[in-house]
Amino acid sequence: MDSGGRGSGPSRNENSGDEIGGLLAGSGVFLVQVFALVPGLLPFTGLLGVFILLLMLPMIVVGLAGFLVVLPVVGLWRLFGRWRR
Repeated sequence: MDSGGRGSGPSRNENSGDEIGGLLAGSGVFLVQVFALVPGLLPFTGLLGVFILLLMLPMIVVGLAGFLVVLPVVGLWRLFGRWRR
């Protein structure tokens, strides 16, 4: 059988969970080091996240309200479309 030039190690699908976990752990270590090196970066990042959340919250509410208003109209449109056939 031809192995395609690969070794007998695990396939990419079997190893992808370990790669993602390693990436997350490495990112966490990097962020902790950066927050320790730059004074005030951690509170700045936290406040920035709060402000972004406060700015996004009205957009999320308006989008959800628009979805809930349009959903019954589209449902009735499709129902009458099937009824006319």
